[in-house]
Amino acid sequence: MKVIDKINAVISKILSFIMIILFAWMVVVFSIQVFARYIFNTGFTWTEELTRYGMIWMVFIGAAWIIINSEHVKVSILEDALKGVPKKVIRIIQAVVGLVFVCAVFYFSLSQLKVASMGSSANTGLSNAVQYMVFPISMAISAWGYITLIIKDIVNFNKKEETKTEEAVEGGEA
Repeated sequence: MKVIDKINAVISKILSFIMIILFAWMVVVFSIQVFARYIFNTGFTWTEELTRYGMIWMVFIGAAWIIINSEHVKVSILEDALKGVPKKVIRIIQAVVGLVFVCAVFYFSLSQLKVASMGSSANTGLSNAVQYMVFPISMAISAWGYITLIIKDIVNFNKKEETKTEEAVEGGEA
């Protein structure tokens, strides 16, 4: 488990760094657009497109970061209401459903990427594959996150759950 946690920590740091770079990229490029419109009374056509590409990439890289850090979207009402084995089973089912979803998106994004690579954007001339490449990349990272979550849940399946009061006692907060 420690190896998986270390790998996930490295992936998380890389994804965080990429998101910071993308956000800075969007701020700089969009600022160029604002200043160009203010100073020259006209903007550059490429800035809106590059900002949009940065936003798309940041959202999907952020989604992968959320999954790697076990903060993925889930319906927690059942998980919160259940205790013991049923709660553990629900957690595994949620992760499996998430894994199936990201694998399906990954699979279908490959054919979409092939189609997108045949065209290019109007303003920058970049291949449309640049913006669509984020789908298989983020879905592969997300799949890894769900797989590691499933492995952790299965390995910890027979371990006793600690209650909040036990955690507080161990932490010296009781």
